[in-house]
Amino acid sequence: MKNLVTLMMVFCCSISLGMAQLNPMSSVGYATEAPPGYCLSVEEYFVHSEDAGELAGLTTYRVYLNCVNETDFLSACSGDVDNPLIINSSSGTWYNNGYNASWSASGLNPAFFGAFPEMQFDSFLTIGTDNAIGPEVTKIAGDIDPTLEFIPAPGSALGDVTFGSNVTVDDETGAAWFTTFPGLTEAETNLAFAGDDLRVLVMQVTTAGTLSGQIYIQVFEEGLQTLEWRDLIEFNSCPVEGCTDATACNYDADATEDDGSCLELDECGICGGEGIAEGTCDCDGNVEDVLGVCGGDCAADADADGICDDEDDCVGMLDECGICNGPGASFECGCEDIPAGDCDCNGNQLDALGVCGGNCAEDADSDGICDDVDDCVGTLDACGICNGPGAVYECGCEDIPAGDCDCDGNQLDALGVCGGDCAADADADGICDDVDDCVGALDACGICNGPGEIYECGCSDIPAGDCDCDGNQEDALGVCGGNCAADADADGICDDLDDCVGALDACGICNGPGEIYECGCSDIPAGDCDCDGNQEDALGVCGGDCAADADADGICDDVDDCVGALDECGICNGPGAIYECGCADIPAGDCDCDGNQEDAIGVCGGDCAEDADADGICDDVDDCVGALDACGICNGPGEIYECGCEDIPAGDCDCDGNQEDALGVCGGDCAADVDADGICDDVDDCVGALDACGVCNGPGAIYDCGCEDIPAGDCDCNGNQED
Repeated sequence: MKNLVTLMMVFCCSISLGMAQLNPMSSVGYATEAPPGYCLSVEEYFVHSEDAGELAGLTTYRVYLNCVNETDFLSACSGDVDNPLIINSSSGTWYNNGYNASWSASGLNPAFFGAFPEMQFDSFLTIGTDNAIGPEVTKIAGDIDPTLEFIPAPGSALGDVTFGSNVTVDDETGAAWFTTFPGLTEAETNLAFAGDDLRVLVMQVTTAGTLSGQIYIQVFEEGLQTLEWRDLIEFNSCPVEGCTDATACNYDADATEDDGSCLELDECGICGGEGIAEGTCDCDGNVEDVLGVCGGDCAADADADGICDDEDDCVGMLDECGICNGPGASFECGCEDIPAGDCDCNGNQLDALGVCGGNCAEDADSDGICDDVDDCVGTLDACGICNGPGAVYECGCEDIPAGDCDCDGNQLDALGVCGGDCAADADADGICDDVDDCVGALDACGICNGPGEIYECGCSDIPAGDCDCDGNQEDALGVCGGNCAADADADGICDDLDDCVGALDACGICNGPGEIYECGCSDIPAGDCDCDGNQEDALGVCGGDCAADADADGICDDVDDCVGALDECGICNGPGAIYECGCADIPAGDCDCDGNQEDAIGVCGGDCAEDADADGICDDVDDCVGALDACGICNGPGEIYECGCEDIPAGDCDCDGNQEDALGVCGGDCAADVDADGICDDVDDCVGALDACGVCNGPGAIYDCGCEDIPAGDCDCNGNQED
């Protein structure tokens, strides 16, 4: 049985002002996820002080649906077992003012706010309005009625303060509050539209705690019922813009989305400040004096010596001799001449090597090297030995070094040649490795240091493309040397034996269209309203359980508060038919006093629910809701296939019914090309292969001279004879 939330959605979609909406009985056709940008925000509306009487210490919150378009229309708020409605305060309760007897804002008349100011902070559910002026909001509920938590407690007196409690609607029947769609003409005045602030009020709650929860929302995007979506949205699901960088000086811990506003402390410790002002030297606005001191009081430093002129012993420059503005060091030693007996201005004298200020006491061999550091006080011989015998050895000053083979520093190479350049002869075959064709040994396959006959075919692997060492290939089924030419549908059955080259559709038809009918492989049976064998009940609900609606008021008799006792206007003990149409004026959106609306093809009171393709034919009798394509298929893709309305048949190579011949020519007449040489066997001079001697399927060059033996009388293949 459909729950009340579903019926409410149906109701919302079916009583609007003649606007063609979704099929009320359809369980598809609307989006099940809110598009990006839609969210529920909880905002502080008013924080009450501790001396605010019955509101002391409470906070009034407002919950808004934030939208994307000004014409977005909030149709309903609900919850059930599949999409629970949850309204929670962390304190567990909320304030209900005793002067509003309604669960909605319909009982809040602004004219009474002056006399009863607390009244405007009542907790209520709504769609758009915060007082009695606004769109009419209706509720429907099953076992769990959330609106009972927003009315004064039973038995309370007028004006008494009572409290509602946390509520969760998660039963099969569900509950909802909703408003009817008035049409886009009222988008600027009806508060259920998002408007220029892009949001719609859904509830007000005054509580000592904080709010959390979720609502199953129904929205007509851009005010179009064909753009309906329904989704479960949590409170506080809107992104909060701000600075999300925890290192910034204006970091916002509540922000969930960085808006680029993050700031840093400047050098003066000001968040987002501009730092030390241009022309100043510190955060107090001081400037540097002539000595570069920030905030200093030196007015002048004419000689730029870093000493303020009013304290400077010499305004100008001391010369090298310490005289203010003097002539400088103009003598040999700057400020004086070299003293007699000295060799420089430092009081030094010449040593034994004639070095001014040197410390050499003696140079007996006059070689310019002081004796106390001279390696040889005397003469070095030809070998560099002080007072030595000279070059008297095999290599002059020494014997041939150990490991060398001559006096030039050469050694024997790998082949034993003195000064040779062979670095290695690893296989000791007397051939240097860098010119040796094989450093090691040839294996049975003639490969240097090879592994031998270790491959599948001895000295080699199976050739690429073959499946064995005999030159066979796999056929279309993967059988080595098999004869299946094709398996187009890759089902493991060769096409020449396959009952269906292609695929069975869901209805068991080879290459069939599949489950394209309303019930998959067939249409809805006559008399039924769906594919499950259901029929419409007394309220017109497919699969519903209403047995009777005697007064035809759209309410099943078993839940109707007034069955049979309604006056001619359907009101219990009402005044009767006193209006233009009896009980009322012609309702806005109706086309007569019988409650009819124009149907989908513009007929007042007509029964056409939808004409999706606007062809003037009601969809329930229209052979094609949409357009026939060039192939005669309703809403088909047109001639998009290789052969126009269909693909080339399996096994054919063109749209004329031809197949490829043995040479792969579409429509060709070659029956066989056994050797796959591209020449049809009936004109092939050699069905097989010419060997190296030009013989069809011959043994190849296997004789002494290749293709023949040595001629009789000759002793070789070059025509020579023995002498």
